[in-house]
Amino acid sequence: MNHQGLSFGSEPKSTVGDILPIGQLTSFIRAPIGELHVMTIPDWLGAAIGARTRLVVFSAASMEKNKRRHPDLTVEEYATLPGMNGTSVNALIIQDRHNACVVIQNFGRRYLVAIKASQSGESVFVSSFHRIDDEAEIQRKLKRGHLIVPP
Repeated sequence: MNHQGLSFGSEPKSTVGDILPIGQLTSFIRAPIGELHVMTIPDWLGAAIGARTRLVVFSAASMEKNKRRHPDLTVEEYATLPGMNGTSVNALIIQDRHNACVVIQNFGRRYLVAIKASQSGESVFVSSFHRIDDEAEIQRKLKRGHLIVPP
């Protein structure tokens, strides 16, 4: 299955604004400590991955790993995370494990965020965030998982 039939255009950037001050995001990216709430997922997406909470956090360990793997990402790009919660008509949501999914969103450029619920479902974490320019990579993700279609 491919995503060619899905609406996958560009839309205005969403920002962290409603969740936390941009300064807090900047500080966390520079020197991650603890965890940072970066988005809230809708009930239907939480249910799909077995989450009991709708709050999604970026842990310090995951942020450090993300910075090593994707050092070119800017604070402004990280600030798009709240808008990548699967509620946009432009979101492509692929469940790749029973407790995990990826959301691909276009903000003038395509980004992928991988989120994963803990075994208990009490926590939901960002495991990766990056640009995704390779169409073949999107196709591989579609082949390995299945689309989640919002209600």
